[in-house]
Amino acid sequence: EKIMKDVDAPIIPIHLDGVWGSIFSYSRSRFFFKLPRRIPYRVTVSYGAALPHDAPPAKVREAVQELGADAWAHRKCYMKPLHRSLVRAFRKHPFRFFAADAKGGSVSCGGALVRTVALGQALRRKWEGQEMVGILMPPTVTGALVNYAASLTGRVPVNLNYTLSAEALGSCIEQCNIRTVVTSKAFLEQIKLDVPVETILLEDIAKSIGIGRKLAAALAAALLPVGLLERLLGSKHKAAMDDLATVIFSSGSTGAPKGVMLSHYNVVSNIQQIGQAFALDRDDRILGILPFFHSFGFTGT
Repeated sequence: EKIMKDVDAPIIPIHLDGVWGSIFSYSRSRFFFKLPRRIPYRVTVSYGAALPHDAPPAKVREAVQELGADAWAHRKCYMKPLHRSLVRAFRKHPFRFFAADAKGGSVSCGGALVRTVALGQALRRKWEGQEMVGILMPPTVTGALVNYAASLTGRVPVNLNYTLSAEALGSCIEQCNIRTVVTSKAFLEQIKLDVPVETILLEDIAKSIGIGRKLAAALAAALLPVGLLERLLGSKHKAAMDDLATVIFSSGSTGAPKGVMLSHYNVVSNIQQIGQAFALDRDDRILGILPFFHSFGFTGT
């Protein structure tokens, strides 16, 4: 307001999107002496309609925010579905630490991809003809890999809330037309919950994955293009950003749980926004304690 008070010139709203992460930002905790992550580095510069010189700050701020929303929507054409982005990241840094939990130990990115493919091969036939598959697992490495395997095989993972009553759980399963639920025998004994549909125990799946299947999974994970990898695991179509990625249910405190359908665009957008809000480096670690049936748990954990 002070600058434009005595100036008879229009105000042009301008918004920069994608600058964070470039060599001109403070990403990786430094301003200078860092190599670009990719060449060319994509940045979107948006210009809005001219505003009068006496436009109130709130109006100018609103114009810039609208440009920001349009710029973010423009990112969509460059985004990849969640599981395709994961495969790309796993292959780019196969020896980098991926995740760890209290029981399963740590796993590298390459190891996570191989285990995901092996799980997809083992679960493919059991998931035949199903669009949505239930997952009843605590926030563990194996639970995350089952979610990835479901996406790679062309299914929609639905993480079920194991704190719900049997009636509410049955409602979630019925709403999504779930016919099978992947879980663990040890976990079922802990939560003492009856699942009203067929359960697939991970202990049995682990026994069915022999040396030959592990070697085949390793070769497929390392050599096959992601499109062929999807088809090998039973996916019927190429995933798009508007395709359904998961269904997150409400707690059911005001009636039957209500399912929120999230697309790949929804989830990938949230992940990219987390990257902009927190200056995470390759040496940083995220402690994930929220369960997968929670929206933040599915995105962050």
